[in-house]
Amino acid sequence: KQVLWLKRFREQRCLRQASPASLQLPFGRHHSLLAIACRAGTEGAEMTTADESHMQVVEYRSLVELALPHFLPCFISQVVRCLTVAVLPMHVLSLGYSYDDVGLLSTIAGVGIALGNIPAGMLTTAYGPRFVLLVHCVLFASSAALSCAASRVEAHLALPFFVASFLLLGTAESVGLLAGNTFMGSTAHSSLRGRAGSTQGGIVRCAASVGPLVGGMIAQAIGPIAVYALQVILAMLCAIAIRVLMPLTSATQDISTSGAMPRRADSPHGGSLSMADVVREHWRLLLSASTFVGLASYLRKSRELIFPLEGHERGLSQAEVGRYASLSFLVDFALFPVAGILMDRLGRTRTGALSFVLTMLSFLTLQNHSQETFVIFAILGGIANGIQSGLTATFGADLAPADCRSNFLAVFRTLVRTGDPTASATLGAVASSGSLQGAEMMIAAFCLLGATFALCVVKEPPRKEAVAAVPAAAEPSKAPASDAGTVSTCEDEKRELTAPLVTESDDLESPSTAEPDRALGA
Repeated sequence: KQVLWLKRFREQRCLRQASPASLQLPFGRHHSLLAIACRAGTEGAEMTTADESHMQVVEYRSLVELALPHFLPCFISQVVRCLTVAVLPMHVLSLGYSYDDVGLLSTIAGVGIALGNIPAGMLTTAYGPRFVLLVHCVLFASSAALSCAASRVEAHLALPFFVASFLLLGTAESVGLLAGNTFMGSTAHSSLRGRAGSTQGGIVRCAASVGPLVGGMIAQAIGPIAVYALQVILAMLCAIAIRVLMPLTSATQDISTSGAMPRRADSPHGGSLSMADVVREHWRLLLSASTFVGLASYLRKSRELIFPLEGHERGLSQAEVGRYASLSFLVDFALFPVAGILMDRLGRTRTGALSFVLTMLSFLTLQNHSQETFVIFAILGGIANGIQSGLTATFGADLAPADCRSNFLAVFRTLVRTGDPTASATLGAVASSGSLQGAEMMIAAFCLLGATFALCVVKEPPRKEAVAAVPAAAEPSKAPASDAGTVSTCEDEKRELTAPLVTESDDLESPSTAEPDRALGA
């Protein structure tokens, strides 16, 4: 079968040289793997684990095009996740467990978030983002079923069920976000990627504002079991939306060459660097970036966990805690357009430092136990988290190389997500051994440390896409002559593909008079 494929590759390559216009692939369309192979020149490629003959190359150049295949499933899955933000910890506390137990369970969820990135990266490389997103829907449904089973047994026997539920919940969140970010990074045009990351962050925050409110109201009116049942139903709906609306794409596709990245001669991992190779080649970049974004994740998780703990400390009901959390997440959601503007104009690191300072001020207000200070904490914390909407996704898209995108994102997100279990463990331990107010002061100190680190240590990521497109379009004459041989490097392949598209048109127009999209494609 592979020999037949290679023969067809060569035939199509000859046709391409004779008639370049016959293989010009328009933006926003799905392209067959046959055209991908003859454009990329991967005559020696081996078949990967997934059936590549059914994979498509997709490029989206507007947020509207991304709405159904990416944003809609993302919204549904995040609603599933956020339904139990306040319900699940307060359900655990209502069964007689302590703050320390809640901190332990949240730590286990954080471990699932951190460790789930490694298998998710491998599966995404092998089978594509769509398959992994279907798996994450199954994990959400399984977590809800275990939480429901925990409420059916005696209180002292419920802890193992909650442990498994929290672990699957964290793993599902991690797997879904990594696969979604891989899909967005590989299909969104470079000029759209920043707005797409910010919009994704806004959708996550919109779901976070709806989920706790709906979950708290249902839990108070019917009970927590109804919330878990709703999670299962929405997870099934999300799986259907993914299967119907999302195309089957490769994790390593490079839309700048309208195909998958060429195989590396030094890598046996399907053309992609292994996890160890990614760490070895990019460890300095990973260390500084993951520390910065990981601290943001630590503060985000601490803010999320403070709502049920502070609400229980003040004697508030589940519905009241849900309303405060929803207010904070609603403010968070409303600021996602501002986040995109700040990250593009002020910079990623300065925006993160500003967010850390506002988070510190919000935690300091909790030292006063009045109702007004809880409202101020909800609003100020929402502003602080809202202005860094999409920071993790944008940083990952800025840094990840196309030829090892999913594995790089897996390592990056694993390091970043260590902030979640660290936040749960430290917050629960300090609150149980000392006081909740002492834990809040500790988080405020971390905010100050993070702002200093962001301004003094972390470097602003370069804007590589906009700079790289200009020289290629301006100097098409340097492209090598067409040749039936294999391509040695990725850059040579890009120059080879650029020349026929720009200079061998029907009227032999010059690069200066070529259509803008074709020049940008260079």
